[in-house]
Amino acid sequence: MAALETSVLTSKHIILHAPPFWGHNKPLVAFAMVLVRARPNVILSLITTGVMYHKITDEFETKVEKEEWERLKSRINVIDITGPISNLVKPLSEFSPVYCALYNESEQGITCKSSGQTFRKLPRPAVAVVDPYAGYAFEAIRTTSQKEVPIISWVTAPIATLLHHIGPQVLGGNGPTELESDEGRKKIKMLLSGKLAGADSGAGGEAEIKLFPNIQLSELKKVTIPGAPPMYAHEFWPQLRLVPEGKMVGVGGVYMREGDGIIIVSNSVYEGETMHAMKKWFEQMGKNAYAMAPLALPNSIPEEKTDDNDENERTIRFLDSVKGKFGPQSLVYVYSSSLTNAYLLTFLATSQISFGTFSHPPQPEKLQVLIETLISHQIPFFFSHPSPQPIATLSEDLRILIQESGLGMTMQWCPQEMILGHEATGWFITHGGWNGIQESFLYKVPLIFWPISADQPMNAAQLGITHKAAFELIEVRSGEQGIKPLLRFQNTGYVPTFTVDAVRKEVEGAVMKLKGEEGQAVRANFNELCERMWRSWDVDAECGMDLDQFLKKFVD
Repeated sequence: MAALETSVLTSKHIILHAPPFWGHNKPLVAFAMVLVRARPNVILSLITTGVMYHKITDEFETKVEKEEWERLKSRINVIDITGPISNLVKPLSEFSPVYCALYNESEQGITCKSSGQTFRKLPRPAVAVVDPYAGYAFEAIRTTSQKEVPIISWVTAPIATLLHHIGPQVLGGNGPTELESDEGRKKIKMLLSGKLAGADSGAGGEAEIKLFPNIQLSELKKVTIPGAPPMYAHEFWPQLRLVPEGKMVGVGGVYMREGDGIIIVSNSVYEGETMHAMKKWFEQMGKNAYAMAPLALPNSIPEEKTDDNDENERTIRFLDSVKGKFGPQSLVYVYSSSLTNAYLLTFLATSQISFGTFSHPPQPEKLQVLIETLISHQIPFFFSHPSPQPIATLSEDLRILIQESGLGMTMQWCPQEMILGHEATGWFITHGGWNGIQESFLYKVPLIFWPISADQPMNAAQLGITHKAAFELIEVRSGEQGIKPLLRFQNTGYVPTFTVDAVRKEVEGAVMKLKGEEGQAVRANFNELCERMWRSWDVDAECGMDLDQFLKKFVD
């Protein structure tokens, strides 16, 4: 009994929270495992919603070996505080009373709305790791516990795009000077909440345009992020914008600065000079920036044998047949997902194609050309299409084309990591979201980018230009910003036309590259990059040392 009491007294309770987007929560699960594996006295409470609860618990239960999970799960509390929600970007009013109960070590405890389990007598939080886009959580923690409980901002994307969108102007960012002072951030919070004249309650309102002027792009402007590939500002918007920018941009800019430090799911192997500039900026604010990447749990648990009609079993049979007929690394995988990360386009048995949150290609005729070209070159593919958006719906002609080709498999949902981890898969055609890239680092499947928005254009440039470890499709761009000049082609003589015929020609050329020396060189560079990325976690490497520094400061 005494030993148990001592254990409770010495336990360190860490709060983890991100908005209900899988791209922000998936690496948080991997980070949770890093923490509990590193320190036996760490207790975690991952505060979430009904939308994310089962995805989070499934990630733990299917990625962690059963014996280890049984040993560690008592120290990982996944708590749904909302139940089902319909508005994914609305601030969670439930967070404040839940945090207050945790801070005050409530006898009544907190009941998870998904599992019904009640968590009682948890130790007072020692530190909170919170996504800066969850500004409501920052406010709740500060109101309840002031500065007693440090808040570390949780950033789930590489730095270059983050700096461009919400960073300081001295580092090439769009952030207004008001962000750099307490008084200025207070004013911005009032603007974003509609408490100052000129604010707008909807996305894309007047307040946002004033605060982040480069969202409205009217001229060629070179982005000067330290260490980042050369790009114009409009290149961050390479497609028709299906979803307007919301106030989350402003919220992220404010709370990234208001934390007591920042964890960045990136490292210096991926963006060395940029990481150095970020750490120096935070050092000047008297705070630490911790590099921690990659964060992806391996799909190491063997799949259970299922009946022949099970989609996983059919997927494995298809991949096995591709490997037998076409050989290893012969399949291309195409992936696309919706707001709930639901729509996946998956084809090409040597590669995977993936489009993420709000990121389906807005011109389906260009996607059809891609598929037709793969078929004409006898390249096997996997194609998944569960998006609720009409633009992502498969036409009947395309269904017939794929079916009659004998090369492709279509599915509304697909086991992505099963596909990436299979020997048949050789390339991954993707929008270029950071989670998908980290999975590619895990399974060593090189990428072909079709970027849409967010961090994707910079990821494509970083891997394609800086590391020469990926390909990018250029002619697929669309929209007012997407068809403007690209800085990288200045004085080269290449002038993209962004037509369907140009896409066909580009894909034809890409297929030839994949089969030739250039494809082999890109694959070799990507494999080497993967090795270096994972070695960042060695105890004497950047991420290993930053983790140790974080634990010594907030846990030990």
